[in-house]
Formats: sequence, structure tokens, C-alpha cells
Amino acid sequence: MKRALGPLCCLLASACGGDPDLASFSDQYCDLLKPCCEQAHLKTDGVSCHAAMNNMAPLLGHYDPVAGGKCISKLKQDSSKFSFCTSGMQIPECDLVFAATAEGAKPGESCVRTSDCATSAEGRAACYASRSADDGPWTSTCMIQVKGAAGDSLCVGETDGNSVVIGSSAPWGSVPVPTKGYLCDTTANLFCDSATRRCEALRAVGESCAGNGECVSGATCDYLPGKCVARLPAGSICISTPFCDASTWCDSSEKCVARVADGAACTTSDQCQENSSCTNGACQDAISRGLTLYCGAP
Repeated sequence: MKRALGPLCCLLASACGGDPDLASFSDQYCDLLKPCCEQAHLKTDGVSCHAAMNNMAPLLGHYDPVAGGKCISKLKQDSSKFSFCTSGMQIPECDLVFAATAEGAKPGESCVRTSDCATSAEGRAACYASRSADDGPWTSTCMIQVKGAAGDSLCVGETDGNSVVIGSSAPWGSVPVPTKGYLCDTTANLFCDSATRRCEALRAVGESCAGNGECVSGATCDYLPGKCVARLPAGSICISTPFCDASTWCDSSEKCVARVADGAACTTSDQCQENSSCTNGACQDAISRGLTLYCGAP
């Protein structure tokens, strides 16, 4: 679930929470979030947080009060850490607060959301959307997703151990959608090849590629020759921002220029730091954007 929601939404999707009931869990979670809201110069009254919890909880799965208690205890323990608000509050103890149950749909059976799918000791249960052709209807089925090593197939996305990114939406054609899909380990420099649906090593500069996510750090995919090329430093002539290095962007003069800091005025997300975006005319990092949902805009 983390893939669709943002760092703090991820916490809810993974969840959080002595053995509180859902209302008590929400109260404690929102109270723990207040210092983060204040730090981000957002509202601290808790109204938006409680509304988000009430609206999203029914969609996320079955609330487990024991897991909720463990989650809240760990959050309280970590709340004094400097990185508590900026890390996205990714707490392993919170991963089962809202979860599927063993009585859910089996792999390959229809689902609407991940909480419809039965848990599995083998890996992560997920509701996976797919289609057999570009103009075909989308269908969703339960799938067990496990971390993939080089050569593992069939892959459906990537993971760094915390977040999950589901890969290409390319049609499966005549290939049956697997009941077990691999999430290629990006910490091992792997990506999910959308053509072969196999976990492959990131391409080095000069090697063939079909997308930016296929090249090693510091490189990008030049689609014309279909090869990975080194990203360019400040002052270089550029075609688009992916060709500039991580500290720069391609401006209207087609030169790589320095990105602006979070909080600075902007007209496009390219101007902002790589993990930030232009929101309401200012650059915001992912944590701040996620916090806005729970804290409320100032």
C-alpha cells in the first residue's frame, strides 16, 4: 500500500497503534503527529488527522488492537528522535495494524483492495490490477509478492525493503498473471524489466535501456540511441531535466541550473529537489506533502 500513499499515508496503510481500540489508537496517533505538523508549519488541532483516519481505516483492512498497541509503543519510543518526522515514521512494528486476515481471498481470486486478500507466511499479500491488452478491461486478483533476486521471474515491481513501487502497466497478453510475483530488490541494484518481467541488474553507462529506471545512479536513458548516458553537471546544454544531474534541472534556456531548496517559490516540480514537488507555488518534500493530509493546510 505504501506505493500509492506517501510516507505518512504509508504509516496508516501499514498502520500504527498498549491494546487500544480504533478510536483510542487514532487519538494517540494524531497526538504523536502534532509536533511534526508544527515543525512543518501546518495545523496542529488534529481535525484533519482524525478525519483522515476515520475515512481511510475502513479501506485499509481489519484493525488489530494488539498490533496497534505495539505500534503506538514504538512510535512513542521513537518520537524523541531527531529523524522521527523527517523519516516518514516508517516503523516495522506498524506493518500489521491494518491488515488482511487468513480468511481472505486466495491468490488468483478476485479482490477490490489488499485487505480482501488472505495473509501468507510466504510474502506480502496484495490486490494486483492487470489487463491482457491495451484496450482490455482491468481486473484485480490477489497475489503473494516476495522480494526478488537477479533472474527471478515474473516480477511485478520493485522494493527497497520499506516502500513498494508497482512496475509497468503493460498488458500481460497471453501470459497468465502470476499468483506469486517478485518485487526486485533495488538495494541490490535491480529493476523489474517490463519486457521480460525478470529482475535484472541496472544498466551501466553505454548499455541498452528502455526507461530511466533501468540505469545506474548518475545515469539516465537516452531514448534515441536507447542507451544509458551520464547525467550532466550545471551549465551543460540539456534536452530535459532527466539529462541533468541530481542537483540541477533543465530550464527554459536548455541549460542545467541549480535546483531550489524546499520552501522556495516554483512554477514546476523540475525546479525542486529530486524528492520534492511544486505544490501551491512552493517546493515541498514528500514528508511535508504527506503531512498536509493529516495536519491540514496552514
